[in-house]
Amino acid sequence: MSDAHRQAWLRWGITCVGLALAIRGFRIGVTCQGDRATVRGFLRSRTINRNQITELTELPSIVWRDEKGKEHSSPVLAVMASGRLLPRYQRHSDECTKRLRRWIKRRR
Repeated sequence: MSDAHRQAWLRWGITCVGLALAIRGFRIGVTCQGDRATVRGFLRSRTINRNQITELTELPSIVWRDEKGKEHSSPVLAVMASGRLLPRYQRHSDECTKRLRRWIKRRR
């Protein structure tokens, strides 16, 4: 395979990955329905039962245990705040994190 072909395949691959991340980026977030939270990230989605959640970290990340007792962590990318957000967006991120904490506590 020539260098030109390799470069073309590389550009095509990078374009596909970029497009996939851009499409997934519009869907990142958390949906809480009933007793389940679905966390959508850039690469994967995970549905977690509320009774499996052990904590919500400051990151924020949902820490939970599966049926076998193994601990997992699912970062909530949509409300991560780096401290460099405009005040309006920081308030929104903080409010969403508070709402998620309240939803988690309702199980108790």
